[in-house]
Amino acid sequence: MAQFLPFSEIKNYKNRVVVVDAHHPYAFALSHWKGVQQPLGCEDDTSLGIVLNALKKMLPETNWPYVSNNHFDADGFLGIWAYLHPHEALAHEETLRQMALIGDFREFNPTHPQALEALALVCWLNSVEKKRFYAPFGSPQEARMCVPKYEYFLPRFEFALAKPETCQAEWKEEFEEVLRDYALVNERKLYGEASLMEVQASRPLHYYALFAHSESVDYVMSLYPDNRYELENKYSSWVTTSLRKTMPRLPLKTLAERLNTLEKSGLQWVADGHKDTGPLLRLQHKKLSKEERYHHPYGREIPSSSIPPEQWKAEVIGFLSAAYKDTQGQAGGWSWAETAAFHEQVFGKSQSDD
Repeated sequence: MAQFLPFSEIKNYKNRVVVVDAHHPYAFALSHWKGVQQPLGCEDDTSLGIVLNALKKMLPETNWPYVSNNHFDADGFLGIWAYLHPHEALAHEETLRQMALIGDFREFNPTHPQALEALALVCWLNSVEKKRFYAPFGSPQEARMCVPKYEYFLPRFEFALAKPETCQAEWKEEFEEVLRDYALVNERKLYGEASLMEVQASRPLHYYALFAHSESVDYVMSLYPDNRYELENKYSSWVTTSLRKTMPRLPLKTLAERLNTLEKSGLQWVADGHKDTGPLLRLQHKKLSKEERYHHPYGREIPSSSIPPEQWKAEVIGFLSAAYKDTQGQAGGWSWAETAAFHEQVFGKSQSDD
């Protein structure tokens, strides 16, 4: 039977290790990371999906004795667990696929038959991870520090998957929080030409509620009372999505510069570089760490802007729409080289990502 192997030990087991949701020169990758070739016929948007497809095709590599990853998140963990428990994984395929979409892309779709079960299980992973270990991006030595997480969750997940009600005490609080926040959304509106979804709500939300129904777009624009706004480029355009089409990432710092010519509050609009996993454009009161940016919008301060809502929306929609004019989304995503060429074409120069 295969077993989990810490990432640091892969070099000692050359050509005997499958790595999930990552890359290693001495391992066979089942991963949606950019630059990693997905096996023919196994393509998918999530790494978990690639693993499930590989198991169905009975790739020879799925019989290798070791499996590894360099970080812990829902998609990576589920891919590892599925590799170790192929029969059980395929029996619960739809639930696992929904879990990966919720956990990795934050795309909660309450209309899916397995959505609530998947949400409960992702909330279980989140809750236990934070209480027993540390929150995502909370360690600078993730490849080493994530090993105890795998050692804890791998032998326990099968029981939770079979009987999620038995661990309700650990998932109920976040589960109910997501559903409450989902109900707080006043409006969702899609702008296809900008690959954008607008979300208006009475207060900042849990990410799973904010990004619900956003699978067809690359950006989510949130508007809250008192002129509080954020724009986020979704993680789904950082990876290789083989089923959905995505647009090339844009330099949101250019949009921030434009907004700063309009902002009169004394604060500055800032944006992460386009190669960040989830670039966030926001009005900055203080600089946020990666852990703070990854945390839900309700967990960070969102200052009030002097720019009226309709004007701010027009600036965001106009920037995205103008950049994407005459451009079609493409399955498989955009390499960083293709993205750089697109920036040169649209903005007249290559965009740095400092």
